[in-house]
Formats: sequence, C-alpha cells, structure tokens
Amino acid sequence: MTLLLIRPGSVHEEVRAIHGDFENWFQRVLDDDICWMDPTLPNAEPLPTDLSDYRGLVITGSHSSAYEDEPWIRALAALIRRAREVSLPMLGVCFGHQMIAEALGGRVTAHPNGSENGTVEIKTTAAAEGDSLLGHLPAVFEAQAAHNDHVVEIPPGAEILAFNDHSPVQAFRIGHKIHGVQFHPEVTAPIMRDMIDVIQERGDFVGDHQKAKARIRETPLAMKVLKLF
Repeated sequence: MTLLLIRPGSVHEEVRAIHGDFENWFQRVLDDDICWMDPTLPNAEPLPTDLSDYRGLVITGSHSSAYEDEPWIRALAALIRRAREVSLPMLGVCFGHQMIAEALGGRVTAHPNGSENGTVEIKTTAAAEGDSLLGHLPAVFEAQAAHNDHVVEIPPGAEILAFNDHSPVQAFRIGHKIHGVQFHPEVTAPIMRDMIDVIQERGDFVGDHQKAKARIRETPLAMKVLKLF
C-alpha cells in the first residue's frame, strides 16, 4: 500500500530548477512509497473515489487558495471528506492544511497583514502534548513558513495544536488521524532561501528580505512531524 500525495500545482520554476518540485521534497523525508497526483494539470485523471489501496493521504502546498471556486478544488474537498469517512490518516501542509480546514467546515482567508516567510517561531498548545505528530515539540519551536492565506476558523471538533503571532492556527487535528500544519516540515534551509529570493523578486515579500534570509536555518524538530506521519 502507498501514500497518496496530492500536489496541487508546481512550485515556482526558479526553485523547481534547483530543488525539484513539491513531491520531491516530501519523498526525501518520507520513508515510504508515494503515488502522487496533480489535479491542476490539463487532462489530469480524476481523483480516486476508492481509497482502499492507500495507507494515508498527504496534501502539499500550492500557489492556489483553498477558498477559490475551481472544479479541482471542489473535487479535492470531496476527496478529503471521503478520506475522513474511511478513517484514512491525513496530513495537510500549508495549502493542504487550509484545504482540510475548508473542506471539513472551517474557514480560510487571505491574511490582512500579508505573507509570512522564512524560519519563524511557533508555539504549541496544551492539546499538542502527547499528540502523535506534534507531541515531541517543545513549547516554542522553529519551522519554515511561506504563505499568504491562513485558517481563521477550525472545523467542528478540531483542536488547535500550535499558533504564533502571525496566525492563530499553525496546526490542528481532528480526532487522531487528521492533521493540518501551516508550516512546511518538508522544506530545508537551502530551499527556503531560494523561495524567499523568488518571493522578493515577485514583489510579494513582507518585511526585511535580507534580515529574514539571514535568519533561515534548518528546522529538524518541525521536519520530524512529517517523518512521524
């Protein structure tokens, strides 16, 4: 049985040329067989309705927004709801985290203060203690971030596991098998540096670009979240 990884579009071309695409970053961390699909591609095959051949579902980051009214986003929301119905372990990262929230009754918006990028500090909540993915994290830890949108309302039955000054929901869980993390456990420091350069060049960076780039470091505690999944 394999992990089903949904990659909703590619990373910026400048970053992809050096580091590969989203699925490559996850494959480097996950010690597992992965079957990946991109529902945004022209003539993409439909997302599966039968999930019995998969041992988990991972949804990666994207340059799209979870609240957009696109056919592939509606199809992905339906997939998320099917995965919950059959108790398939599920992890959403950045856009994936936002997509799970939207699909299961939460709400995502564009952040009023703009994007959060670079190596940032995140704080855990009491609910994270003993959690299967975030239970190893201290009260304050560092992680890589690159997002414009964020979760402002969690789905019914969800618990917030982490937050920071920028976003009130940096991680949540529903039950024991569904997790969403706003941060990027799959991203290394070199990837983050090049991502920040591209974001700056495109005029989307908020704050001091050089200062943020100087702060970038590896984040092994955050990366362990993906390894544990």
